[in-house]
Amino acid sequence: MRHYRTSAFPYMFFGIVFHALLMGRVHGQTVEFVSDINPGGDGSPYGFIELGGSLLFGAVDADGNELWRTDGTEAGTVQVKDIKPTGSSNPMNFVLYDGKVYFRADDGTHGNEIWVSDGTADGTYMFQDINPGAGAGGFGYPVVYGGLLYFAADNGAGTEWWNTDGTSTGTGPFTQTAGGSPANPFEHDGLLYFSYSDGVHGPELWSTDGTSGGTAMVKDINTTTPAGSQPQQFATYAGLLYFSADDVLHGRELWVTDGTEAGTQLVKDIAPSSGSDPRYFTELAGQLYFFAYGGADGVELWRTDGTETGTEQVVDINPNGDSSPLVLTVFNDHLFFSANDGTHGRELWISDGTGAGTEQLLELNPTGNAMTGFFEFSFQPKIYAGKLYFVASDGTNGWELWRTDGTPTGTTRVEPVGANGNSPLDLTADFALFNGSAYFGARFDAAGKELWRLTDSNVGVETPSLSDAGPVLSPNPVADVARVRCTLPRAGRIRLSVADATGREVLVLLDDQRAAGPIELSFDTRALPAGYYTVRLQTARGPFTTSLIHP
Repeated sequence: MRHYRTSAFPYMFFGIVFHALLMGRVHGQTVEFVSDINPGGDGSPYGFIELGGSLLFGAVDADGNELWRTDGTEAGTVQVKDIKPTGSSNPMNFVLYDGKVYFRADDGTHGNEIWVSDGTADGTYMFQDINPGAGAGGFGYPVVYGGLLYFAADNGAGTEWWNTDGTSTGTGPFTQTAGGSPANPFEHDGLLYFSYSDGVHGPELWSTDGTSGGTAMVKDINTTTPAGSQPQQFATYAGLLYFSADDVLHGRELWVTDGTEAGTQLVKDIAPSSGSDPRYFTELAGQLYFFAYGGADGVELWRTDGTETGTEQVVDINPNGDSSPLVLTVFNDHLFFSANDGTHGRELWISDGTGAGTEQLLELNPTGNAMTGFFEFSFQPKIYAGKLYFVASDGTNGWELWRTDGTPTGTTRVEPVGANGNSPLDLTADFALFNGSAYFGARFDAAGKELWRLTDSNVGVETPSLSDAGPVLSPNPVADVARVRCTLPRAGRIRLSVADATGREVLVLLDDQRAAGPIELSFDTRALPAGYYTVRLQTARGPFTTSLIHP
């Protein structure tokens, strides 16, 4: 295995050194080449999902695009099974359920059907031929809810919701409209919400509690045309479910529901007649932020507190057009996103949620766009070891992996010393956290786009010496109950929470005024999906974090 030290190219060397001194240590990172999956070509690993002590994914070699696994070593990176001997099975839509990975694949005989794998060749097989013969049953929108695996599939009579308990006899259609085209499932307040057409109303907002009697349309939002309101972009905020929908009268706008017909309402007609097309709902400091078209100002950053009057544009980033803020991500209690101010091109921006506190973090590409403006090709930034990782171009080296601590001088390019590839990462790159490291596909050298690993020496390390208030976590990794300790130097408000790898807050452990002194509490991690998490401590002195690994 090849080992490299990370080479970072700061904009101000002094700033990087000063930041390292403040943190009490240099954040050492190592970039390692894991495996040349496809010698002479691109292995192009994608769709990473953890299963036990391995990471499963799709990749290309001489057998085509098939299912692979890795334990993080070169010898342990192998093809699981050649599902389609005559070509590529193209595995996708991976989801973990009941200790196995379910996915869609085509073996060349049965079409695209639901498959299952325990990570071994013998334990990888077609789970069920939903559409017998060469017809494709499919496996869309997989989601685990109420102890069952739900997915969209077509047995030849139309696409419906199916579910399974992991057995053949326990697998069947859940809805029976014969072409309801279920989409966009989202769990909220104990129910599963989704877009669905019953053949009369078109795609509308539905919910289910997992029973036939508890499955119903919440509201017929579009009563004018058979196209339906097509609800999407679901997000939980302040105990309610927010989403975008098109009632035709107002266009696609911001809606909210409490789960009842009467409680499903338009929040605000942001762009009368045309629709604002709100997207990327992200909560920060008690407000819900999103991208929306506001009329004369174009597509800009908006926020809502759930009321019509409290739904407003944060700032007009591009006075002469659309700034189109994309990939909104919460990191260190700020909102990070890409935007185009009309002068510098699309760059990385930061906001504290106010107009005055929204600014371009730095100019990565002085000659053009540092980040992409295409929705479907925008790499979702990932938080790893107290840094935010993203894909950007400096105008010279193509699309590469970058990291930031939230400051201009703490924003650097990440690559091994001696890397000679141009655009080593593409815009659809996957970035998976596994066993304390981050795995991804890259073209850092002549081997092509292959499997690499980034490891930060501070993962699992307890509180930095920057603050004696920082959280100390044990055990780590933790499979069940974790204990977290911190010291509050002076009385004040404290917020202790847990965020997932996307920066989304999944647990609030404490949010209260406390006296100075030690604080210790325990919390149960067993309901959390396996993965990498960040324990955040917010005090008057600032935010402090430590890493949590939940296997």
